[in-house]
Amino acid sequence: MPICTRLLTAQIVKVAVNQPVAIRSSMWVKNNQNIHFMNLHVKKLEKLLLF
Repeated sequence: MPICTRLLTAQIVKVAVNQPVAIRSSMWVKNNQNIHFMNLHVKKLEKLLLF
C-alpha cells in the first residue's frame, strides 16, 4: 500500500469521524438558539401579562 493511499485513507477516516461530531455540534447550537429565542419570547409574554 503506497504512502499517498494510506494518507488519503487516513484523511477519509478523519473526515468520517469528524462529521457526526460536526453535525451534533451544529444541532446543539441550533437548539441553544431556539432555547434563547423561547426565553426572549417568554420574557415578552411575562411583560405583557404583568402590565
